Amino acid sequence: MLEAAIEPVVEARETGEADVLEVFTLTLNRKDRAVGMSKHTAVAGSRVTAGQASAGSAVRVVRGGEVIHEGDVISLKHFKQEVRTMKKGSECGLILRDYADLQSGDTIQFYELISRRPSLYEEQGSAK
Repeated sequence: MLEAAIEPVVEARETGEADVLEVFTLTLNRKDRAVGMSKHTAVAGSRVTAGQASAGSAVRVVRGGEVIHEGDVISLKHFKQEVRTMKKGSECGLILRDYADLQSGDTIQFYELISRRPSLYEEQGSAK
């Protein structure tokens, strides 16, 4: 009964990673834009280096060892086809929601947020 009163702990679990090889700029008409895309949208031509990349996934953009942006993927394409996931070793095009400052050499980390209820017997400092 007391465990129900404990606030859930939210953890980030990394699901994949991709390196940005080249950045392209698309100029889109209003009718072609999805929510989160601007008129000049940056597309990260990337190679998945670990795990998998997923459309709609939460991401961190890392440059020089520092996280410079956190957001989500609004488009994941393989050639011109929209896809849901890309596995390690494959190349894809990524568009991030409301973010266009991508550079060649950036690393994009894919992760999911997992909410769990801690146990009464778990020490406060040991939660991951």
